[in-house]
Amino acid sequence: CTITGNVNIERYLSGGSNAYRGYKLLSSPVYTARVGANYYFDLSNFPLYMPLTSTLGTSGGFTKSGNPSIYLYRDDRPFLNNTFNTYNFRGINKINNSPLYSAGVDYDGTFDLHPGTGLMVFYRGNLNNIANKFITTTSAESTVLVSTGILNQQAVTVVNWYTQLPTLQFSTVAGNSTIAGYNLVGNPYASSIDWNTYSTTNAAAGIYAPNVSSSIYIYNEVSKIYATYNAGIGANGGTNVIPSGQGFFVRTTATGASLTFNEAAKTNAQLSGPTQSTGSTLLLSTAPVAAGVLQYLRLEMALDSVNKEETVLVLNNGAKNEFVTNEDSEHFTGGGAVSFSSMSADNVALVINRFPITSQGKTIKLNVNAAQGVYKINLTEIKAIPQLFDVWLMDAYTKDSLDLRHNLSYTFKVIQRDTASYGANRFSIVIRQNPALGVHLLDFTAAQATGGAQVGWKTENEQNYTNFTVERSTDKGVTFNAIGGFISSAQGAYGLLDQNPANGYRYRLKLDDLNGAITYSKVVTLQYSAPGDNTALASNTIIVYPNPSTGIINVAVAGEARSNPLTQLTLSSLQAPATTTAAAAPGTQSYNITIVNSNGAVIKTTNSNQPSWQDNVSSLLPGTYLIQVVNNKDKSIVGKGKFVKL
Repeated sequence: CTITGNVNIERYLSGGSNAYRGYKLLSSPVYTARVGANYYFDLSNFPLYMPLTSTLGTSGGFTKSGNPSIYLYRDDRPFLNNTFNTYNFRGINKINNSPLYSAGVDYDGTFDLHPGTGLMVFYRGNLNNIANKFITTTSAESTVLVSTGILNQQAVTVVNWYTQLPTLQFSTVAGNSTIAGYNLVGNPYASSIDWNTYSTTNAAAGIYAPNVSSSIYIYNEVSKIYATYNAGIGANGGTNVIPSGQGFFVRTTATGASLTFNEAAKTNAQLSGPTQSTGSTLLLSTAPVAAGVLQYLRLEMALDSVNKEETVLVLNNGAKNEFVTNEDSEHFTGGGAVSFSSMSADNVALVINRFPITSQGKTIKLNVNAAQGVYKINLTEIKAIPQLFDVWLMDAYTKDSLDLRHNLSYTFKVIQRDTASYGANRFSIVIRQNPALGVHLLDFTAAQATGGAQVGWKTENEQNYTNFTVERSTDKGVTFNAIGGFISSAQGAYGLLDQNPANGYRYRLKLDDLNGAITYSKVVTLQYSAPGDNTALASNTIIVYPNPSTGIINVAVAGEARSNPLTQLTLSSLQAPATTTAAAAPGTQSYNITIVNSNGAVIKTTNSNQPSWQDNVSSLLPGTYLIQVVNNKDKSIVGKGKFVKL
């Protein structure tokens, strides 16, 4: 369905203190005129809800004359964010032209405004007590900005305000070469949109953006820094959800870039959480969607609870050390009291930094800049980085270091007259493996068994990033070929049955640990016993029933059970790795019983002096299990049997 005619779209603007007095990035969710295939919006509603100034003042439709309150952004000018005259930010001076959607711009002329254009607006509060609103110490109250017009329900391709072309700017000029390509755009819809629908190749995607980076930036009017989001990772409050009426920056990567918003970009995400649009940032707190498990550190440089900025270090072995568009997000300088970023290997300042790591570890430089004072670097989040890795903050200025896993905050001073106390050469993060926490192979064996050769091993510190592969050599160790393997389940003891062994075959275990670190066990040789040797392979003399089973199973040693009563073994008495032992009476036999799952993990073990026993397996996962019975007297294998747990 569609909605026709004029509607009022309300947008709440935060306020309540002087902290909210400042710049906001906004956009229009409606259009107010259509000429042929072109859609336009105007700004005539803005002075109805907030005091505004321009160089033309009341004659331009503003509250009074003064420095501009509404700005557009040009990429083809040198970047400077502490003055808004002849640089990137261009002040709007007239909003009462005919037609209204033709806005006057200082130094540049008159330009039509199209949906998808982003605006930077200086917010002083509502129209109450308006005489005091132009005093810098006056607090900014909250207000509701109402946009009246026809809903944007069409596909919206951003038209650059300066060129009036449906392409974004990508300009390299003196003074902006390091940040070329930034464009201020806006959500054109009366609903949130999801940046995770972004695509550079699919024109039918929610957001179609050829030659546009995957990073987005939204200015936080309280902390004066940019919230950033890129491919599943947000920094400084950035997420994938962009509210209605929100302006944000994107960056082009080449000429001919364009940005189209389609209806498929819309999402029903609601305003919630600390980063809702009614809070100190204008991004929503909806969790991002990302493939796989993200491993990252979130670091913050803080002066106080408001003046702070963070950078995110993401461990990704598919990434590069150097800056890569759509992999990393460059640091976009705001006007806050702190400036904090990390450095790529090619010295690009990043707010989101993806990089690979090897067994030798990784060192990442941090870039800190601020006025003279006392600050903190805080580790605010560490996610999915194994305990195997130590994380250290190194201070080259004081020759100090800090274990961030156990000490989350570091206090330091910036001394303006001493350039070594700030910049990109003072702090670094060192991530390295702790050898004591690495996977250790404790034992590796191969022995004849019912149905083949049983290969077994014991390890410590293995986790779900450790992969085991059993390799076999049939040519006396010249070559080895894999015969099976699986991912560690952190059980500590594992086994694999070679169903086609031969005397003299050699076996080894390959351990593929985190970051591709590969080690091998010793080589063991399988030796079959001579005829008559009492250690020869045992015939299978155990019976398992009922099979399959949903609960109780019975196990008996053939020829030994006779009239012995069944001994019931509960699951609690069989939990690995603990071993329970029932003392054997003099002259009787003692058995070791082991249950192994289909991955070769030993999940239960016990000792019993009875040749018949019973077990309740109702809590086991469905699947096939192996039971092995060993004679404790001479360690010979009595037999093996399989059962299926339904």
